[in-house]
Amino acid sequence: MKPFATLVLLLSVPAVSLAHGLVVRLDLVGPAVAVTVTFDDDEPADDCVVTVTAEGGTVVAKGPTDKKGLFTFPRPAPGTYAVSADAGAGHVAKQTLTVAAEGEATPAAPLPDPPRSKTNVGALVAIGCSLIAVFTAAAARRRRAKQT
Repeated sequence: MKPFATLVLLLSVPAVSLAHGLVVRLDLVGPAVAVTVTFDDDEPADDCVVTVTAEGGTVVAKGPTDKKGLFTFPRPAPGTYAVSADAGAGHVAKQTLTVAAEGEATPAAPLPDPPRSKTNVGALVAIGCSLIAVFTAAAARRRRAKQT
């Protein structure tokens, strides 16, 4: 019975969360600013809520990204703006947008690449399946031993 109890205990422990990061890119496209939001694996973050806030706290633009992870809004007046993207489930990224007097929009400072998970998910699955097989075999062996 102990191997079965151990198996139940192992399966009831929460798994490690393998969340991935969110990346925000800002581009000036004619008279608009394009916000492209992707996950760190380059998958578009569709239906991600983008909020652009002026220094005083006024929301200048807000809306969801499309299926390509794109949200555009009219170029605001010169100044510094906070751009945040929220894809839910804790996936949030922030970027600073500076609009120069001549109308050129650039991020205030480039952000470093987000950390990538170095966990080999396939190996974790293989180890988990192996543990299940070992405990199942041990339980079956004990059952056979009790029957004889």
